[in-house]
Amino acid sequence: MASGTAASRVTGQIRTILLAWALGTTGYAANAYQAGSMIPQVIYTLVSGGIFNAVLVPQIVRTLKAKDAETRLNKLITLAITMLLAVAILMALCTPLLTRLYVNGSPETMALATSFTLWCMPQIFFYGLYTVVGQILAAKDHFTAYAWSSVGANIISCIGFGTFIALFGRATEHPLDFWTADKIALTAGTWTLGVAFQALVLFIPLTKIGLKYRPQFGLRGIGLRSMGPVAAWSVGIVVIDQLANIVITRTSTNAPMLAQQQFGINPLDVAGNASYQNAYTIYMLPYSLIAVSLATAIFPKISRAVADHNIAEARADLSQALRNMGVIMCYFSVAFVVMPVPIILALLPSVNVREAILMAGPLVTLGVGLPFASAYLIIQRTFYAFEDGKSPFIFMLFAMGIQ
Repeated sequence: MASGTAASRVTGQIRTILLAWALGTTGYAANAYQAGSMIPQVIYTLVSGGIFNAVLVPQIVRTLKAKDAETRLNKLITLAITMLLAVAILMALCTPLLTRLYVNGSPETMALATSFTLWCMPQIFFYGLYTVVGQILAAKDHFTAYAWSSVGANIISCIGFGTFIALFGRATEHPLDFWTADKIALTAGTWTLGVAFQALVLFIPLTKIGLKYRPQFGLRGIGLRSMGPVAAWSVGIVVIDQLANIVITRTSTNAPMLAQQQFGINPLDVAGNASYQNAYTIYMLPYSLIAVSLATAIFPKISRAVADHNIAEARADLSQALRNMGVIMCYFSVAFVVMPVPIILALLPSVNVREAILMAGPLVTLGVGLPFASAYLIIQRTFYAFEDGKSPFIFMLFAMGIQ
């Protein structure tokens, strides 16, 4: 799991370098792209991501013990596909409204962000499909394809950005009307194609573990009654988190335009949403490599222990995971706080020193909270294993109130 995540982070970082090279990390186009590519991920997390992560693994673990496990899993996958497809279509129709909610800028910037968002909107469906099938594989202790499929997604996106750079150079040298449909498709469209590959390729190992997916409609036997309360609390957690995210995105996206209008500052000299998102990408390297990998691997194990009423084993697994993860995360936290600019320049060689300095502030702030965010992720999953969604909701409500 860790090796696949590491490869995904490396190829993802190459993608980020090419993205920064093609669109820059400041300016209207860079901020519009970051907002457009982020909105579908936010909507997926808001509508289904929290539910899937909260209830799917414990339910799959219980389902695998049933005699008719294949039938129940087919129903579960079919339900998820139906729900995700409906959400993706609805959100695509609402793209202009969503852009106005998350983005605050000139009409030209809004139009470009809307175009980027529309091209990325199918990702909602494929992210959800990746999560459902991947969690089934994880519950069966098959992590290889689940961890490595995102590498293919990054490679496809890198091909798109590389082609863009070869054909058009760097977008920061052009006005907003430079962005025609073919250029938008080459950047946002290839990323969506990569996410589709990431999800669909998981059906190959799914058949190898003995589960042949066939669409089966029906709600009986898949545990919706027990999933309901946890799902409701998990949706509440995501809603609170995304309300804060809306404020951050609108504020950071509008910062360059306000700086230009009120102070006459060049928009390229102002940290906006692109600067924040690129700093967040660096922050996510240790978080996804260590915390997410560990949480993904330990969640089925704790869920099995809870399902078998072996609380002592669940407690021991949680304690070991927190200790191992905490020690490593503290080192990354100190590094982000002490030397943010050298780290940014090393991981994003396509940015200059001025851009790195603008990204340093967000990276330092994020770095301080890295060990605590990582611990919360594992503790949250443990509560979900006990089918307790209320406690993580209270923690998140308190945290967002401070933020």
